[in-house]
Amino acid sequence: MGLPLLLAVRRIRNDLVDLEDREDIVVSDVGDNITFPYNLGVRLVGIRGYSAPGKPVDEHEFDVILGEDFPYERPKIRWKTEIFHPNIMSPSEGGGVCIADRDRWDFDSKLSDLIIRIADLVKNPNPYNPLVSESCTAAAEWFRNKA
Repeated sequence: MGLPLLLAVRRIRNDLVDLEDREDIVVSDVGDNITFPYNLGVRLVGIRGYSAPGKPVDEHEFDVILGEDFPYERPKIRWKTEIFHPNIMSPSEGGGVCIADRDRWDFDSKLSDLIIRIADLVKNPNPYNPLVSESCTAAAEWFRNKA
């Protein structure tokens, strides 16, 4: 069982305060009367990634999905825009994201830290530990050869 709704909303808003002054990370507003699971929309602006081999893209969108047991349970991530990345599945393959420390989520973890790590992952892919999908495997090979 998660926090009472009022406390959960307050917790989410407090977790996101660190992102308010960032122009490269835009998070959807959190209303007073949300329901769980809750999809928190995130847009990355001006962060270089690729939508295909050699095709740069600087805007990305994903959802941070908060379950009924938030903040005790780690959020899920679902990528929404096309991406060519060894650690982020394309939306057609499920939009999964492989990020270090995601499995170490606990009550004291902050959503802002998770979102910042995802933004850093877009800029700094790890082609030596790709997700198991066709697009991630192809991206890993391309990034290894590009370096």
